[in-house]
Amino acid sequence: TRWVSDWSSDVCSSDLRFGIRVVEETSFAPFWELLLVPRLTSRHHVKPAHTVEEITLLASRFPDQIKQFSAYHEDRIVAGATIFETLTVAHAQYSAVSDLGAEIGALDRLFDWLITERYKDKQYFDFGICNESGGRVLNHGMLDWKEGFGARCYAHNFYEIATENYPKLEPVLQDKSKHDLLIKHAQTLKSKHVPDRL
Repeated sequence: TRWVSDWSSDVCSSDLRFGIRVVEETSFAPFWELLLVPRLTSRHHVKPAHTVEEITLLASRFPDQIKQFSAYHEDRIVAGATIFETLTVAHAQYSAVSDLGAEIGALDRLFDWLITERYKDKQYFDFGICNESGGRVLNHGMLDWKEGFGARCYAHNFYEIATENYPKLEPVLQDKSKHDLLIKHAQTLKSKHVPDRL
């Protein structure tokens, strides 16, 4: 099932009017330095979890799993998204848009291309979270934007287990081979279910 709604399809026609060009980058620096860090700093007074050096190192170690895509207007970067891939999921780890990019619908065009072209064969496209304050506040504007592409919100539950209350778990947690097998099994189960993020 394709997810793009009528309004996002209309907005995405802006690439014809404004000359928006989507590219897969070989460097993370333009997006990090010109869009992501300045936007996060000015709007939320935070920095991304990874520095540009860290994401570059991670991508060099996992070149098939970490990708950078950007939208350009003329020769100016106006939107971007950093994608983490698994066999079944494309997850938008970071995204940002400039003021000009927002005016001309560059981020919409970028995500439309990611969903309908680049990752059309993935089982899921994960937009990431729509909350703030550690999950206590829902960002309705962000949710509306993501739902415009047909995305749906799913709760991501967290559980804390006091393992000392379950002594039979200790041998499993202590034995690395059993622990790795348990993690692999959990990942297999997760890949068969709806992703726990929007």
